[in-house]
Amino acid sequence: MMVALVPIMVVWSLANPMFASPDESSHLVRAQGFARLSVTAPFPTDGLPLGAAECFATQPNTTADCMDLTWADNGTDVSLDSLSNYPPLLHAIAAPATLAGSGLTNAYIVRIWVAVVAAGLLAWAGVLTTGRGSGPWPITGLLIAITPMVVFTSATVNPSGITAGFAALGVAAVTMPKLRGESLARHWPALATAVVGLVLTRRDGVLWIGVVAIAMLVLAAPDRAQRQRLRQKLPTPVMLAAAAGCVIVAAVAVAALASRFSRWRSGGGSTLADSIRLIRRFFLDIIGNFGWLDAQLPPETFAVALIVVGFVVLLSIAASPARWVFATVVLLGLLVASMVLLETQRSMYLQGRYLFPVWMALVMVAATGIAAGGLPQRITNRAVPVVLGLWAVIHVVGFTHNLRRYAIGQDGPWTFITGSSAWQPPMMSNAVAVVAFIVAMGVTVIAVTALVRPLCATASNQAQETTLVANP
Repeated sequence: MMVALVPIMVVWSLANPMFASPDESSHLVRAQGFARLSVTAPFPTDGLPLGAAECFATQPNTTADCMDLTWADNGTDVSLDSLSNYPPLLHAIAAPATLAGSGLTNAYIVRIWVAVVAAGLLAWAGVLTTGRGSGPWPITGLLIAITPMVVFTSATVNPSGITAGFAALGVAAVTMPKLRGESLARHWPALATAVVGLVLTRRDGVLWIGVVAIAMLVLAAPDRAQRQRLRQKLPTPVMLAAAAGCVIVAAVAVAALASRFSRWRSGGGSTLADSIRLIRRFFLDIIGNFGWLDAQLPPETFAVALIVVGFVVLLSIAASPARWVFATVVLLGLLVASMVLLETQRSMYLQGRYLFPVWMALVMVAATGIAAGGLPQRITNRAVPVVLGLWAVIHVVGFTHNLRRYAIGQDGPWTFITGSSAWQPPMMSNAVAVVAFIVAMGVTVIAVTALVRPLCATASNQAQETTLVANP
């Protein structure tokens, strides 16, 4: 799985302009401060140009050549009060890599290091989804949940990438034991890592844990026979004490969120009608609205992406057992409701990448539900390659379009790849960048094929054995 993810993330890291990710320079500042044992502002830095991206941020037809990437003196202190209360995990992860040098080269090194960590989390989730008896759909769901936007944020110094990794890990830790009839206790290290990671990575991490937990409880809840066995093993006082503990923890979390929400909503929100109209934009943010939300996927590519995801979700609703269908519908409803409700409370605050935990849960639960439903193998063998093949093409188009936005402007001609352009990555030409990404995607396709093909074969053999038992 690492072989499938690291190459495309590294090419993204190197080909994307430095600081062309929301607040990337600020996150680098705090990471450098952490590395120099400073956890509060002012942070000592290597003199990175904090406002270099302001000349093109949110301006889709302004190319990246406007940036002045001149570093100031090493040891320059930077005050960033806005990050003082930000969860520390991203900056702690990035901090060691900031000691590998200074200047622009080191900034790219930090990007690559963060990408490797994000890929590692997603790969851990991949290991869980490819265990014995899983079939090809769980890993397919994970790969579809990894949108071009997930790869983009993973390949920059931004908390959203590792947030997606922690979310995928937590969802896999709950869904795969349910699919394979295993004990959830076997996967507690993955689940604990995911929960702690989400809390320490995003300020709204507790909120998204609560939202996803609603659907996860639907899946993980014991059936009647399991409840009877549980009553026999655990005395009633123990069960009551555990339930009381859960209620107390939930009450404290809700109180903390309510206090924060009352302060946060003071910015004013959009009308309900305007919030509903923005649902399309939030999905675009999740799938491919790169940079400072100024490099949107072409409409045709976005439409194909929605069709692919919609196919997986609708197939799940049609072919999954009732419990999995209910969890999928609940997650879809919670995802849309989160978009609308947060926008009505504070206008223009929400970005789709904030919703990565719910998105990862929705797509992964939907795909795993298909596996639980026992879809005919002939349909699986045809659908999985088509779905993953289209998703690979969407990734290539997304990368190339992002490069076009910075090289010649979002509305510029595609001939920028071989023609003249105002900007190109510092260590390669635009043509080399595109070829490098296509080669990296080829490596990804080979690695994914090596993962999925045995799962399809195993599922096919199991289906044949079932048929023989039913018809001796």
